Amino acid sequence: MRPVLVVMLLFAMAAWAGWSVAEEGAAQAITEGLDGSVAEQAGGGEAPPSAEEAPTQPMAPPPEVSERVPGEVVNGGFEKGLEGWQTPPGAQATVEADPAAAKSGKASARLSARRADVAAWLAQDIPLAGAAGRVEVSYWARPTLGGPARIVARLDFLDAAGGKVMTRYLQHVGRDSKKWQQVKGVIEVSAQARSLRLTLRLVGVGGAWVDDVAVKFSAEALVVWPRRMVCVEGQPCAVELVFWAKPEAPLLAKVDDQTEIEASVHGEMARLALPALPVGRHVLSIAAGEVRDEVEVWCVPASRRARMVSETGLWLLKQKPGLASLIHHASVPDLAEVTAHGFSVAEVLAPESPDGLTRLLRPLARETVPVLVAFPAVGGDVDENWRGKVLQTIRANAAEQRIAGWLLASEPDVQLQAASSAQLYLDAKKADGLHPLVVVLAGTEEIGFWGAFADVVLVNCCGLGQDPARIASLLKQARGGLESWQVLGAMLPAGWGPAGFQPDAMRARLLAFSAVAGGASVVSWYALRATGWDLRASPLWPSLRDLSRDLAKLSDAVAGHPEAKDVRVAPEGVLWRAWADGDTRIVLLVNATGAAVTASVMADLPLADATSLVYEAKPAVTPEGLSVALEPGAIAIVRARLGPAGMSTKPEPGQDKPEAQPDEAETRAPSVPEPVFPAVPPEPQVSPTDTQ
Repeated sequence: MRPVLVVMLLFAMAAWAGWSVAEEGAAQAITEGLDGSVAEQAGGGEAPPSAEEAPTQPMAPPPEVSERVPGEVVNGGFEKGLEGWQTPPGAQATVEADPAAAKSGKASARLSARRADVAAWLAQDIPLAGAAGRVEVSYWARPTLGGPARIVARLDFLDAAGGKVMTRYLQHVGRDSKKWQQVKGVIEVSAQARSLRLTLRLVGVGGAWVDDVAVKFSAEALVVWPRRMVCVEGQPCAVELVFWAKPEAPLLAKVDDQTEIEASVHGEMARLALPALPVGRHVLSIAAGEVRDEVEVWCVPASRRARMVSETGLWLLKQKPGLASLIHHASVPDLAEVTAHGFSVAEVLAPESPDGLTRLLRPLARETVPVLVAFPAVGGDVDENWRGKVLQTIRANAAEQRIAGWLLASEPDVQLQAASSAQLYLDAKKADGLHPLVVVLAGTEEIGFWGAFADVVLVNCCGLGQDPARIASLLKQARGGLESWQVLGAMLPAGWGPAGFQPDAMRARLLAFSAVAGGASVVSWYALRATGWDLRASPLWPSLRDLSRDLAKLSDAVAGHPEAKDVRVAPEGVLWRAWADGDTRIVLLVNATGAAVTASVMADLPLADATSLVYEAKPAVTPEGLSVALEPGAIAIVRARLGPAGMSTKPEPGQDKPEAQPDEAETRAPSVPEPVFPAVPPEPQVSPTDTQ
């Protein structure tokens, strides 16, 4: 990061949703899963919500919304059946009023689904006041008999014309069919938000009751944005705050209620210069007269790259940098088949006991694919007992080379409060500097925040499964919010989860290489198996072996080489990415146009001696560069040399290498240092309950 960090997120209307769970009885947060049981994984194996998912059907705001009191939910207790709610059609997903169970009153809504790719949901538009303030959303949920149930609440804030201002999520995983749990979230909104489209969706096979849905709106005299931000240890931090609401009064800013900060106000914006702060959480308070608002400021270590991540943004797997293919929701008995299928990483669920992971990994063969160990949390706040077990597990396996990394929580902006999950990431980084920390995000709105804590960022693209151009665009946007050394990945749909979409072999290749063209160095598939689902029984499974093989070919050709800045590709609509290997250029071409096209590859110097690594069509050399005929959905990986045909700037064996010219030096691949792995685990640095 730069010495002076300007903290300002990309989306002017984004906000932070914190949430909590008040439950009648504690929920189990970590479950045994490496022995082959996946029913509990990630809350019953459910896919994380994608930032681009939409309800099954579009829902027009009912005309009575403008006539209701702000925050008024029609029939939130379901005493009048499903009056006021929209529900999905079809027999595979059922939503009905149920008098057999209720948190209060005489009825609740029961959501049930027989297939994992069919969602049961309830939706309603709720009026807001059209003023800056805070919206509190709450509901009670309880699983029906038959296993865990996950409810995802999607909150679409709409403007006066029905356009989307922003989207936030709350979620709940229930495992005890005898206990109700309340899920509550508070979201700051601007005056643009005129209504809230609330969708409660059951994810996966099973059922759940929902009751007492409530929304409260409170206008605030002072609301600033962003709600949380990141600074770097030992460096001053320049902050820009936008006022969503501000009284006419002098502004007073303090850090941790001690250090007063001078604020320069310019219309609806204030600029502040924070001093260098120690690592950890800080509070920036803003006061104007009698009103006050607070912003979280997190200070991260200046040096935080895990040793299993290269300087060029590649995951070092088995001490080798390269493009990675990841399969989600596997278990230890699956690893031999996953390895044979060509995957380079498999996500498994951490066992409950801290030493259980060590016992299960010890007998694995060295050639077995390394594992990404996941710690899915159930509640909104990190339970100290759960947190302690996570850190104990990480410390006990800090030198284990069969581990590829740690996934502490999918979508922390959705699943955990910032204060809990961010601190957990800091503590995990302190406990283990070898393995990368991984985060899964629904979209890119908060990549600037969560990217500061993770080494590997996976962007959930499952909701974009049929549009490779949108996937590439989303990933390019994400890449711009990360450091050059951070690993970017794309989570793609394998046929199970909320997206309900399984690509065929050709579409899967198109999605995977479109993700790489967008800047990803990890392609992950959701998911291998879960309750009611096994990817190996689907027609896509055999195709993934060939896809992994071709991805490995590209990885072998480009690993460790920098991006080529002198390459251009036409026409628009052909997705591409290029690397420089000395005087050689390796170019990935993806035809996402839907029609046959001829791609033109050009560079600052002539291209010659072109060959194809993947794709039958041989590239033709033209005076302008290369010409490659691409059928719809085709992927080509071509290699060409700069300079006239038959000539090379590389020395022949036995010849002295010519002195590098400035242009050549800029494009030569940097050497990748051999990683050094510790032989024994490091001494513990923090106790299970320590916080910074």
